[in-house]
Amino acid sequence: MMLSTSRPVTLTTIFLPAVLLVIAVTGCATIPAGEVLPPSSPDARGLLFIAHGHANNPSHWPARLIQAIRSSDAEISLWDIYAHDWEAEADKLLSAARSGHAIGRQLARRLVARGDQYEVLHLIGQRMGAHLTQGFADEYRRLGGRAFIHMTFMDPFLIRGVFGFGHGVRQFGRGADFAENFIVRNEPVLGSNRYLRHAHNTDISALVREDLKDDFWGPHWWVVEYYRQSVVNGWSGIDRSPMVAGVLAGTGEEASSSSRGGSSDQLGDHFAALRAAFPPGDRVILEAP
Repeated sequence: MMLSTSRPVTLTTIFLPAVLLVIAVTGCATIPAGEVLPPSSPDARGLLFIAHGHANNPSHWPARLIQAIRSSDAEISLWDIYAHDWEAEADKLLSAARSGHAIGRQLARRLVARGDQYEVLHLIGQRMGAHLTQGFADEYRRLGGRAFIHMTFMDPFLIRGVFGFGHGVRQFGRGADFAENFIVRNEPVLGSNRYLRHAHNTDISALVREDLKDDFWGPHWWVVEYYRQSVVNGWSGIDRSPMVAGVLAGTGEEASSSSRGGSSDQLGDHFAALRAAFPPGDRVILEAP
């Protein structure tokens, strides 16, 4: 007679292999055809570029953020504002990290090829979108792009491949003139909650809205809501943007220019001041009022 034994199937038994499979195959990536930026406005000298993450698209939080910026006192007359739609690729969790980076690199190549007219790039990446904006910055710098780069990360997804658990910690913010990271440390979503080495880190855990604290995804979405509200409430966030600082105003051909593609010394001073006030690798934990 054959004896058989059985073990109970736990959530860990089911979930852990699935997670490892997702991590292992994030090395696969494709670049969709037609990844292009919209035409530049003739007078634009800055680009605010937004990359959403998984399970959303430009009509979600990016649209609300752009509306808040356009309704604010920010100096937007010299800026192009664009949220890139990569929903189809962002929703493919098995390949989104590498696909995002590849798409960002391709967009940077297209930008440089058409003339590299911008003096400032402000790249905002949320969750998986962080891989896209980092790809953009990496390729732009590799091609010799001369604009100043400001990077904003919102609860970035840090994993890339089976050996890349700390990829975002090590890589996000590299090549930027200033980089910042907004996170909720105690949220349960896999692959986030860590400080970045090349960005200034702001922990907004204590400020999570009460009605979102008991929602699994609530703290995760609070990060983008916090940043949107920073536009109108004066919270630490959008106030660091070169757009809000108005540093492009009055820095045309008549202004004193540096060797950086005609960008004025005012831009260099702006980013030097940001780095001094918010050093890379440092962290600030905001407290509830």
